[in-house]
Order: sequence, then structure tokens, then C-alpha cells
Amino acid sequence: MFAPTSARTEECFETESKKMIPPSRLARHFLTIDTPRSSLIHILDRERYTLGRTAEADICLVSPLISRLHATLQRQVDNISNTVTYRLVDGDLEGNRSRNGLMVNGQRVQDIELSHGDTLYFGPEIKATYQIVQTPARYLKKPLTSTSATVSLESPPTNSVSNSPTLLFEQSWTEPNSLLDYDELMRLASLSELSPIPIIEFTQSGEVTYFNATAIAQWGNIPELEASHPLIVDLLDQPVGRSGALQIREIEIYGRHFEQYVHHLPVKNLIRSYLFDITERKQISTILQKQEARYRAVVAQVSEGILMIDCANNKVIEANSAYSRLVGFTPAELLGLPLEQLVMQDADSLKHQLSEIEQRKQSWVSEIEHRHRNGDSVLVEMSVSLVEEGDESLFVCIVRDIRDRKEAEARLQYQACHDLLTGLPNRAFFNSHLDKALANANRQGNLLAVMFLDLDHFKDVNDTWGHSVGDKVLQEFARRLSVCLREGDTIARWGGDEFAILLPRIRSRSDAAQIADRILAVLAPEFHYQSKHLPLQVSIGISIYPNSGMNAQQLLRAADQALYRVKDSGRNNYQFYSSEA
Repeated sequence: MFAPTSARTEECFETESKKMIPPSRLARHFLTIDTPRSSLIHILDRERYTLGRTAEADICLVSPLISRLHATLQRQVDNISNTVTYRLVDGDLEGNRSRNGLMVNGQRVQDIELSHGDTLYFGPEIKATYQIVQTPARYLKKPLTSTSATVSLESPPTNSVSNSPTLLFEQSWTEPNSLLDYDELMRLASLSELSPIPIIEFTQSGEVTYFNATAIAQWGNIPELEASHPLIVDLLDQPVGRSGALQIREIEIYGRHFEQYVHHLPVKNLIRSYLFDITERKQISTILQKQEARYRAVVAQVSEGILMIDCANNKVIEANSAYSRLVGFTPAELLGLPLEQLVMQDADSLKHQLSEIEQRKQSWVSEIEHRHRNGDSVLVEMSVSLVEEGDESLFVCIVRDIRDRKEAEARLQYQACHDLLTGLPNRAFFNSHLDKALANANRQGNLLAVMFLDLDHFKDVNDTWGHSVGDKVLQEFARRLSVCLREGDTIARWGGDEFAILLPRIRSRSDAAQIADRILAVLAPEFHYQSKHLPLQVSIGISIYPNSGMNAQQLLRAADQALYRVKDSGRNNYQFYSSEA
């Protein structure tokens, strides 16, 4: 690659390169006037031109918004540097200004030396383009002597006159008409000479035969090309096909990137090169590639699964590794799969939901099951959004595995409603079930029973054997109670050594009595733990709806009162609540 060794920045070089080669006396100057109705090219070969709306002006600008004498063009000749330039003055040379002023390249000016490619504005309707056409050597009517100066390939030319590369050919000043006739000049002005694309022509041996004004403005005169110059590397001394064969390649010159279109003309022993500056396109492409790389790196690393679905057919067009791990498919296997094969939902329902998202352009979030490769279901939270890219529309699905979260929620819910030591429901759970049972009993006219149970002498167990043994006793007590109940009955640890039982469907008091007898029988055998033999005895108080109370509070209070009567009468027994005390 060829990079400038100068300390100046590339931006500075571009700014300076426009003027780094002053127009020579071998150049022609053109002013192309564009109006809403016409376009006319003027060849500038006189010392002075006046521009205005009157017929007396050298260049007539037909517009009521133009002053009678709007501007003046004055030729300037530098005999030392052998250059010719034109100076544009607002109004005349005596200081009389135009009515609406002048603008060059979008900036208001009063006096400016013009450069190749400048755009001039005369009011709001008329603009002009100033062009400098270098006369190619092959069109000169007498041979010229080539100079010995060369252009450095390692750094761009400077703007200094003394350091500027000399012209490709030298000769004394000759009147313009001795170089080219008018028709030939007009052909050059309308073709390659005024092209904004650098055009360079050279022989198969690397000798430059032609370059247009844009090439000179970009790099200066090019007297010869070294074999290592990017323009000709790998182009010379290679077999070429038929005449006019086109080769396209990318090259770098002074840090800028070009797409070079190369026409091989073997019959004329010429290679014609057109250069298109693609530096900005390359920079944008590099930025986009970096953004794409960052995007893919982020997508690959996020823990949530990401699916991109083509709206046209609901098939997967991209999936990240997180989703691949979630469902057991490889990313390649997922490509092209219909979304309905991955989602365990009715296909018609899913299509309807996607259609709603596309029409309303709203996101959708739901808990849904996806299908694992082994057939298992995977509970996820899926968010679906519509993304439109030109004529294409995509569904972007963010898939989050919520199995752990659901398990944690269930565990918290269980802990909120159950006793951690015995695994039985707690008081809150019991109360909620009691309220529901009372509502059903009231609606259906059924009876229900509430039992309060208290382990006899449990305090002695804790005091004698310690709380660890007491905990074992409570766990064994809960286990034995559970086997005594019917389906639909509820047992709960009320607190400490107290338990509660709900019998939501009984026909009479005898049904509750049978459960109480069963409990006493199950607890009769002693509890054996580490060579310890501990008796399990219980006192039970029973209340019956609606006789003992009409609501939960009344029933619980009645059962508690019955319990204490059992304790007062000897324990290890049960008793129904009675209002007679």
C-alpha cells in the first residue's frame, strides 16, 4: 500500500491538491453557464470578460435578477510559474458591486481567484461551472521535450510552487488556437476532460500518454509511472484478451481507496484506467462490519435465546447459541424450521397471534412452552416484536428460560403455605380452606367439622430430651395423623404442638368421632428414637358446623374450648363442643 510520509493529514492533502498544480498555459479555461432554459459553454481566451443582463456584456446572463454589470472575469498570467488563472470580481473593477452579489461554492465572495471545478452562483436562477482543461501531449502540433522531474510515489505533492512537480511537457507560450481547433476542444470539454472521474492512459511499458484534468487536480502531472506504482502493478507485461477487455480491481493511493476500471487496448498498445474513489464507502463498510461483529458478539453472549423469524413464511432465519442450547438443536439445524415446530401451541392460534402482531405492530409477551429436540417441553417467556427492514419484515423473538424462576416461585408459594418442619399446611392455608368449605357447606346444606389437637406432655419431651428430639416427635406425629384422614380433608400445624384438622364433608357427628378414634388408635404405639421410647398422646376438641358456630372464628373458638375441656378431664381423648359447660 502507498501511504503519505508527509506529516500533513489526508484531509489537508485533499484540500491542497485542488490547487497544487497551477493551470499552465497549455490549459484551456471554460465557463459553463446553466439557466432554467439552456446550458452554454464559453471558452475563456481573452484578458477580460464582463457578465451581466445587457447585450453589451461579453457573457450575457438573461435574468431580471441579474445586474446590468454583475461580475467581471480578469485573466492573470504568472510568467515565472508559466501559469494562467482567472479572477472573479463582483461588479466591475472600479468597485461598483452587483445588486444581488456573488456566491462561489456556496460562500458569498467579492473577489476570488477561481480553481478548477468551482461553482459560481449569479442570483437564484443562474449558476456556472469553471473548468480548466489540460491539453494532452498527443494533441500538440509540435513535439515537446519531456522534463526530468518525477512525482514521488511515497507522499502526495505539496502546494509549494518550488516543490510542485513540473509539467509533463514544456514549451513557450503559444496562442490557444495553435494547439487545438474549436471542435476538438468542445469534444474534450464534453467528454473525458470534464469528467469528475480521474482518467489515466499509459502504454504497456508504463509510459503515460494521457491524463484528464481531474487526475491532475487529484495527483498533479504524472510524467511517468514507476513499476511499483499502484496504478500499474500487475497490469504490465501480462497477456490480455481481446481488445476492450475490462478488468476491475481495488487499489490504494496515498491512503485513499479506489476502484480501478482497466480497459486493455492491445491493438494500440494502451491501457486506459478509470478511477472511482471508494474511500468513504470503504470506511462506511468497515464501520458496518465492526457494528455487525459487535452485534453478533453481543447476540452470541446474551443469556436469552434470540430467534429471527421471516414474516413471509414464519421460518427461522437466525438463532443464537443461547436458544440453541435451550432446545437442543444446533444453530444450523434451526435454520428454516417453521416456528410452529418449535412452539407447543396450536398452529392456527400461533399464526393468528403473529398476524395480530404484524398488523398492529405491537409487541407480545407470553409464557409458552417450546419443544426440546428430545420431545420434552421447555417453559419460557417469549417476547415477539416486529422489525421492518425495507421491504422485509422480521419477527424478533426474545426467549427466556423461566423454569428455574417458576420452580423458585412454587417453592416460595409452598413455604408461604406450609410448615417447614412437618411439611403440613400452615395456619394461613388452613384458614383459607376453611372459608371455602364453609361457603360450600352453606350453599349445599352440608355439615363440616373442625378439630383442634394438642400433644399431651410435649413440653416434658423438650425439657427432658431436647428440642431436636421434640422436632422428631412432631414430624412423627404429623406423619401418623396424615394416614388417618380421608381425601379432601385438611390437616395443618397450627403452631408449637397444636394441630388443626378440617373435615369438609360429614353426614353426622359420628363421622367426626370415627376420625378421632382412628387418630387415637394410630398414636397408641410408642415413638422409638435412638433407644428412646416416647408415648404419643393427644387431646382433641371438635366443633360442628352449623351447630357450634356459623363462621370460621366461632368454629375455631368452639373447638379450642372443647380441647381444653378434654385436658381438664384427663387428656388423651376427644370431646365435642357443647354450649353447656
